[in-house]
Amino acid sequence: MATTKIKITKEVVQNLPFTINPQERKDYYDSELPNFGVRVSGSSRKYFVMSYVGDKRVRVTLGDATALTAEQARKNAKIKLGKMASGIDPNEAEREQQRQKEDAKKQIEVLNARKTTLQQNFDTYLDNRKLKESTKKNYTTLVNLHLPDWLSLPLCEITKSMITDRHRAIALGERARPLNITVLKTQEEMEAERKALEDHTRTRGQKVNVKMKLTKKIPDTSPKHREASADGCMRVLRTVINYAMDDNEDLIPVNPTERLSRRKEWYNVPKRRRLIKNSDLPAWHKEVMSMKNENMRDYLLFLLFTGLRRNEAARIKWKLVNFPEKVYRIIDTKNKIDAVFPMSDYLFTLFKRRKKDAINDYVFPGEGKGGYLVDPSTAIESITEQTGIIFTCHDLRRTFVTIAESLDISHYTLKALLNHKYSSEDVTGGYIIINPERLREPVQQITNAIIKNIERSEETTEQD
Repeated sequence: MATTKIKITKEVVQNLPFTINPQERKDYYDSELPNFGVRVSGSSRKYFVMSYVGDKRVRVTLGDATALTAEQARKNAKIKLGKMASGIDPNEAEREQQRQKEDAKKQIEVLNARKTTLQQNFDTYLDNRKLKESTKKNYTTLVNLHLPDWLSLPLCEITKSMITDRHRAIALGERARPLNITVLKTQEEMEAERKALEDHTRTRGQKVNVKMKLTKKIPDTSPKHREASADGCMRVLRTVINYAMDDNEDLIPVNPTERLSRRKEWYNVPKRRRLIKNSDLPAWHKEVMSMKNENMRDYLLFLLFTGLRRNEAARIKWKLVNFPEKVYRIIDTKNKIDAVFPMSDYLFTLFKRRKKDAINDYVFPGEGKGGYLVDPSTAIESITEQTGIIFTCHDLRRTFVTIAESLDISHYTLKALLNHKYSSEDVTGGYIIINPERLREPVQQITNAIIKNIERSEETTEQD
């Protein structure tokens, strides 16, 4: 690199020509102050000092000539050269100072992060993750029910022992709200109620048309074990803490929920396997068909004859129903994969019947802000009271697939009908494409089997 000695002044530096080659550098040293100079490139002029610190040659940039006068640069150069003469590397000193500033800033960030509460971190997680509204609602319910006293605590104050104790308390039912449970009435209670109704009829002098309820609600006095809720709540907490730790590695040394894994304390409750038995189908079907609320009636029948999840069925819009091709589309599904299903003859009739009475965009309209049917619990409780058959919407899904499996329908067809994802290990499944027409015959077979089970059970009941 070419070097030249000059008397460094403002005018002299301003008149130094830029290099023709943008990559070229030319150094000009001051004729009065040794080791003080200015480096010129294709677009800049920068003051510097160059000297030895021990056995190491060190170059320190003082600043650009457009921002620093020659006099200021000379004063600064003397200070830097003095430090270098005493064995101090200004560059290393500046880097160390910068590291200290960054460390101090990081410590402040960590302290501030450690002050953030579970509620704040939970809200941040919900706001930044792409979760279905139903998932957000489920997470919020678990946290508000089982961890309300922790929401104001900083995450770093939630300890491993707190996790273990609360996990166990939830599982034992100690954190649950007081509930009523539905149970079958005893024979004595039924007789007493029947007698009371008869006395009431005679007193009135007229016949009273009152249906006898087979069930009753009683307070649940004994704590109900909620192992599934305990696991679910702690998994939500684990996810929220992991999300916070990703943003700040120094927030806490380890996620306290990991103790549950290390000690193998997760309950891992098996999936519920309840369904409506074939012998109960006629009574269930008869009660559903007697419902005055035709919208709710058709919705429950639709669940039984399709095996769809409750929200996927409730949110079907008429624009997703194709009558000419006899298919309907399901969107916004649990696994985020849209699906098209064929209609059986039974479903085609049901859709046609509902279309005549359509009042909005939804096949199963509701009075809520969403416009679709939301909560069938009242109707389900009524059916249970009249029949003694305890069930949920998801039990209808299990009933559907159990009947389908009894027909020896292929495994991959069942997965398609349930809109289940193929696992990453199932290489064969990833190659199989099942279109709606491939599903049409199996859907009709399942529908026929459900109807046959209802009719066969009804005939058996009449003979008994």
